[in-house]
Amino acid sequence: MQLKDKNVVVVGLGRTGLAVARFLHQQGARIMATDTADEAALGDTAAQLRDMGIEVELGAHSSRVFQESDLIVVSPGVSHTIAPIARARSRGVDVVGEVELAARFIRAPIVAVTGTNGKTTTTELLGQMLQNSGIRTFVGGNIGNPLIEYVSSGQKEDLVVAEISSFQLDNMYDFKADIAVLLNITPDHLDRYGYNIQNYVDSKFRIYKNLSEDDYFIYCSDDEITISELERIVMRAKQLEFSQEKKVKEGAYIENDTMIVNVNKSEMRVPLSELALKGKHNAYNSMAASIASRILDIKKEVIRE
Repeated sequence: MQLKDKNVVVVGLGRTGLAVARFLHQQGARIMATDTADEAALGDTAAQLRDMGIEVELGAHSSRVFQESDLIVVSPGVSHTIAPIARARSRGVDVVGEVELAARFIRAPIVAVTGTNGKTTTTELLGQMLQNSGIRTFVGGNIGNPLIEYVSSGQKEDLVVAEISSFQLDNMYDFKADIAVLLNITPDHLDRYGYNIQNYVDSKFRIYKNLSEDDYFIYCSDDEITISELERIVMRAKQLEFSQEKKVKEGAYIENDTMIVNVNKSEMRVPLSELALKGKHNAYNSMAASIASRILDIKKEVIRE
């Protein structure tokens, strides 16, 4: 993706917006940064941007900023439906989020984790399993380290594990994970989605859109909303499920107080009493992380540890 001399608007100047602006500056883009907050609320962010020669607009999003843009990068905290962004999109301007932008430059395989609850725990757990196995792994995304910082740093890891929120999914189009994990869906952030649960569900399910037959989709088959949605879509990726309510053919389940992970015709058993993370919700998180690790051929003893 060529960014040099492109007119790019960065909308939202929190940590993610600042990281995006720095990356775009590295790439030689012409940048306008805008936020509805004032200078005091943003701390020294505006000063850092101006030091890079970036024009900064605060207090409002004026239409002038968006009129000449070739690309708009929207931070997760900014709704992708606000009027100036909607008008720009109607003119054919490319509107993306930070994760979408970063993914266009990432060459390592990506494991993406989303869900209403448990994202951070599952992402950290999976990242630790991979790192302990000797795989050079970047862990980031919604978890606190923006993916664009990984791109900017020039790191070349073997694998990227990313926690992805619904807000980040809203502005993802070409992004493709090699392994996508959907933990659960319960009503959340409905003010952002017009108080329509289906809009929120649609956002979460964007994580599967570009999966191919060679990719994997890991999901909880105890989650009614997830199952209802799966019944009405066409999924090309290999599907592996996890459940605490029934035995599954491939994936993970609980039987006799034991977590059983069965992937690629290889079974692993871990008594629930040995899990460091206690509780029903953490059993779900552990199953999801273990399935992903076994897909990646991580040794059972590493996962168990």
